[in-house]
Amino acid sequence: MLIEAIMQLCHTKAGREAIKSLGTYYIMRELYNWETDAESKLACRKLIDVLISDEPEVGLENLRDIAVPDDLQQALQEENQQKLKDMQEEIDGKATAMSS
Repeated sequence: MLIEAIMQLCHTKAGREAIKSLGTYYIMRELYNWETDAESKLACRKLIDVLISDEPEVGLENLRDIAVPDDLQQALQEENQQKLKDMQEEIDGKATAMSS
């Protein structure tokens, strides 16, 4: 939930700049490496992607104002589901390896 709140702050250019200036990327990178919940790990990955990406072009600074076509939204949701499944398998594999 905290990661989602930080993501909300990143929707505007000023918010992204403030979050980046605090060194949030380094903290999120470490959290991502230690996280054992697939949904939280995916949320970390999405926030990291925003933090390391280039700034959008002029006129698209507010990410909430960007219209995403329905078919692309569906494709992104399917991709997220696959990433979530892959992350859960990775977490389960690490847990199994540690218990052996």
